[in-house]
Amino acid sequence: IALLRHSGKRGGPIALEHCALRTNRSQEKIRLWCGALVGNRAKVGDVIESAFRLPIQFLEDADAVLMDDPWKRPGPNQTYRKGVNLAEYWAQRLRAAVFTYHLRLADDFSKKQNSERGKKVQNHAATRYWTALEQAAEPVLLRDVAINSDKYWSNDKNWMAKSPWGGEVWKAAHDAYEFACPHSTPRQLRAYAAGLTALRREDRVRPAASGETAEDTDSTEGGEE
Repeated sequence: IALLRHSGKRGGPIALEHCALRTNRSQEKIRLWCGALVGNRAKVGDVIESAFRLPIQFLEDADAVLMDDPWKRPGPNQTYRKGVNLAEYWAQRLRAAVFTYHLRLADDFSKKQNSERGKKVQNHAATRYWTALEQAAEPVLLRDVAINSDKYWSNDKNWMAKSPWGGEVWKAAHDAYEFACPHSTPRQLRAYAAGLTALRREDRVRPAASGETAEDTDSTEGGEE
């Protein structure tokens, strides 16, 4: 929604472009309302709406071209998008890990059945994962990391994973995996280890936990796209 484009280009609403150009810089926030009418034929049955209070800085680099340039610090909007990309990347890893776990649990005769069950559990794990991140998106990703990108950005391509948002993503993915993959029996433990390997594959950096700085982390866990 917060993509700013001219009328001749693909992209978001012109109202936000106008807002970015005309809004007084002394004003700290803008209020963005999104809504829709839900109806059956000619009758309106319900109204769905959401309101967002966004820092005005969030619009400053919204029209910039997304480029993975480690030598250029992204602004708030671009930083937010990188945070969302990191969350989506770990969501894919979580699904692969849960699926691996259920495949390893099965023997040759029940592999198909367990594979189907694994797909259902994937959805439950994904719901838990995104629910946790939804709670942290505004205070951590938007208010902390995106608005203060100069505080967390570095030439390291894994800088987002080392930020507080990277820590929230890492924690949510592992919590969802623990929830979806019990490991109390020897067979479950073997399957759990296999799935955990899939979840942490090619990990090079562990994201910073709450209250921890990038310098406090090691290079054994975590990762970014």
